[in-house]
Amino acid sequence: SFHDLILYVFLPVLVFESAFKIDAKALARDLAIILVVTIPVLLLSTAVTAALVYVGIGHSAGFPWIAALMTGALLSATDPVAVVDLLRRMGASQRLTMLLEGESLFNDATAIVLFSIFLSLALHPDQAMSATDAALRFGLLSLGGAGVGLIVGLFFLLLLRWFSDPVEQGLLTIICTYATFVAADWVLHVSGVMAVLIAGLVLGW
Repeated sequence: SFHDLILYVFLPVLVFESAFKIDAKALARDLAIILVVTIPVLLLSTAVTAALVYVGIGHSAGFPWIAALMTGALLSATDPVAVVDLLRRMGASQRLTMLLEGESLFNDATAIVLFSIFLSLALHPDQAMSATDAALRFGLLSLGGAGVGLIVGLFFLLLLRWFSDPVEQGLLTIICTYATFVAADWVLHVSGVMAVLIAGLVLGW
């Protein structure tokens, strides 16, 4: 289906490509700031957006809170591509540009994890989940995916050292992208997007 085509074919490649191209060393220097901006601010933005949408529609039966939260997660993911391009043309500092690019990269992955949790709650309304359970699941999906991405990325990084041909390296990179996503999402049931993001950073480094 079109949903599967987007989720399992295009999304891993797009996330990996963005992570691969970014300056991983510069990103590492400001990672703490980026994560602070990404996770708490995204959660706050999702909650505020959901509340505004819920109150604005004003139909609790036809548009429940879970639908509002899903909408908030979707709308809270930023896309500062145009802003970054404008800053580069204006000669803005490299660090400012990196902060925006890094925030966008982790913001998207975090929003997808958050949306998947809300979607699971919407599809299984009989399964009660407390705020603590949701927070633990968010951490498990995110950190589990990051761990898978780190391990698979390091494995393929070592494997790439055995090949000097650019075509072979390109094929191995594509294999790494989908192998990381499948291992995380299908096998271990953690965030495939977060795993692909970390694998892309490892290979890009």
